Amino acid sequence: MVASMTGFGRKTAKVGDKTVTVEIKTVNNKYLDIYLKLPQIFRSKETDIRRLLADFVVRGKTEVTISTNDADLERAYTINRAAVLSYYQQLTAIGQEMNITVGESLLAAILRMPEIISGGNIELSDEEWQQLQTLIRGALTDLLQYRLAEGSALEADFEEQIVDILQRLQTVKTLAPQRLTQMRERITKALHEWQLNEKADKNRFEQELLYYLEKLDINEEVVRLTTHCHYFLTEMRSTNKTEKGKKLNFITQEIGREINTIGSKANDANIQIEVVQMKDALERIKEQLLNII
Repeated sequence: MVASMTGFGRKTAKVGDKTVTVEIKTVNNKYLDIYLKLPQIFRSKETDIRRLLADFVVRGKTEVTISTNDADLERAYTINRAAVLSYYQQLTAIGQEMNITVGESLLAAILRMPEIISGGNIELSDEEWQQLQTLIRGALTDLLQYRLAEGSALEADFEEQIVDILQRLQTVKTLAPQRLTQMRERITKALHEWQLNEKADKNRFEQELLYYLEKLDINEEVVRLTTHCHYFLTEMRSTNKTEKGKKLNFITQEIGREINTIGSKANDANIQIEVVQMKDALERIKEQLLNII
């Protein structure tokens, strides 16, 4: 069972007297990268929220938006009326001294002044914090279900590509003995055509031929490649954890190594065709693994 890094989760519920919505979006990324957007009233819990997200999301670029309804937001901020009046009086006086007409736009400028708008003193109670954590976990559960659904589709594709590699490997196993027999016949024919067959030491010829054929033998590579492919499928299907992207990537490196070795030893056009197709299937797996946790 594998999980995709692409996912979405959303939950809405009451936190105290506030209606709160949590939205979580994730896409593939090599590391965990959390972008958190939340109202002022939840700022004091930002570190705890990030820790909760990190334990669950594990990897991927993660965008989290926690929002409340407008009434809650209005109560979460305070306008410093005394400061607004003070700024207005001072700026109006300066305008009169400089013979500048002060318009309605002055209020907008004042609102951007320091210490005009501040966060309210609303703090989450322990009960509200527990409710918020439950809400976030609910969105994370939806996210996980989405990731597993995406991962299920990827898993089917992985299995298809691995089966393709194994089937082509079976073709290679059939072609390999024929290749060695044909090679022996070609060398013997060449010696006969060059009229060297009578001069050649048959024992030495057999030794040299055996040495040459052993260098082209691919039985060990075939066995290892088969083992790696079955190991990939076993690890992919295991239910002990969902964090498998890196391990599966390591296995594909071993698969690629054996395929390359078979290709270098092939010395046969038909085997090379199968090797190219196996490499193509492996590249498809590697591309999709970039989106696996």
